Amino acid sequence: MSRLRGFLIATLVSVAACSGVSPATPEQPFAGSWRWVRSQGGIAGVEITPATEGYAIRLEFDGLGGVRAYRNDTLIATAGYTALERLEHSGVAWEVTYDPELPAFLFDVLDLTTARRTGDVLILADPCCDRWVHTLEDAR
Repeated sequence: MSRLRGFLIATLVSVAACSGVSPATPEQPFAGSWRWVRSQGGIAGVEITPATEGYAIRLEFDGLGGVRAYRNDTLIATAGYTALERLEHSGVAWEVTYDPELPAFLFDVLDLTTARRTGDVLILADPCCDRWVHTLEDAR
């Protein structure tokens, strides 16, 4: 029995270590209010800012699975989200899936992003299609 228990524990640890993905916790490092600074990408590889677009965006992640998008301080959309922690060679990132899609930007809809935080900066990168990379700063 003891050998079987040891084998099962070793197997579970090995599977978890190989997957590189674990469920998010309420203490997600990107929970909070974030102000949009710029976005880069799209088919043309352009840089877009609040100044070039004429509006401000703020995203609020509650850390419990809810996100709100504001345009010029007016609530424009809400969504649920799930986040999986990904261990990468460059550090920790979160794979964030929005349900339903979050139309925060006029030029991009958030459906799946990779979130990375460095200090007061949050990067939301689209791993598909137009490959937008959105840079946000802590709005506190």
